[in-house]
Amino acid sequence: ALTLFFISAELSVGTLLERLSKSTGGTSICISSLSSNGPDTFELGLMAVAIGDVVLVGVCGEPFTEIGIKIKDTPGWKAIMPCVLINGSAGYFPVKEAFDEGGYEARSSRYVSGVGEAIATGAKEMLAQI
Repeated sequence: ALTLFFISAELSVGTLLERLSKSTGGTSICISSLSSNGPDTFELGLMAVAIGDVVLVGVCGEPFTEIGIKIKDTPGWKAIMPCVLINGSAGYFPVKEAFDEGGYEARSSRYVSGVGEAIATGAKEMLAQI
C-alpha cells in the first residue's frame, strides 16, 4: 500500500520550548525565527511517503544528521529514510549542541536553538499518524 502524508503547520514564535518540554500529541511543530527582521510565524511542511512498512520522510531544508537519526528511531517501521531539501530549502536546522559550539551552520541558520529537535518531534508525531 502506498500512503502519502503531508503536514503544514503554522509555526509561531515563543512556543518552541513549550513544545519541546512536553509532548501534547498532534502534528504541529513550532520553530522560532532567529532573525529580528523575520516573520513571527511561517509554515514548514513535513512530508512522508509510505510503501508498506518503509517510509520516506521529507524535510524542506538541511537538518543535521542527529535529527535524521532521531527520526529513524521511530518505532513501527522496517525502514525510515529521511530525505532533505524536499520542495525547496528553508536553510540549516542545527541541533542544540551545534548552537552551543557556534559552528558555521548554526551561525548562518535563521532559527533558534532547538529547531532540529522540533522537526524530529514533528516528524515522529506525523509517522505515528500514518
